[in-house]
Amino acid sequence: MENRNTRRSLNRTFYSISRRYGEPIDIYKVLDRSVDYTTGNKTEQYETANIRNAVPVPTQIGRDVTYTPAMMQSVRKFAWQGGAGLEKEATTFLIAERDIPTWLRIEPTQFVIWRETTYQVVSIIDFDGGYIVNCEVAKGSGPTP
Repeated sequence: MENRNTRRSLNRTFYSISRRYGEPIDIYKVLDRSVDYTTGNKTEQYETANIRNAVPVPTQIGRDVTYTPAMMQSVRKFAWQGGAGLEKEATTFLIAERDIPTWLRIEPTQFVIWRETTYQVVSIIDFDGGYIVNCEVAKGSGPTP
């Protein structure tokens, strides 16, 4: 059984946070990609939705380090000095359900552009009243701001 007061409280909370701290973002969905093999030109078609009040949660920077035995053998000195890693910059957006257009369904294949940076949607958590969208910086792919 669903508690209506809890749902109403979540709706109000998401909505008030988005009005107070929200910033505009654009969500891009890839409709079509094609490559002209003679010239090498790549064309992409996107569907765009503008969300005026998405709340960005502070950025997290994580470092993933992966070593294979062959890599350890070839770069032994470097590996023992702390190694190399791939830094991932991630951002989470809180989006109120009221701010999302009715035709838009957020999926992990989409891109978010916020403050001149392109992010790839990694996961979506659907709550009553809003969404929590986890994104990582997309370098070399997706639409350019």
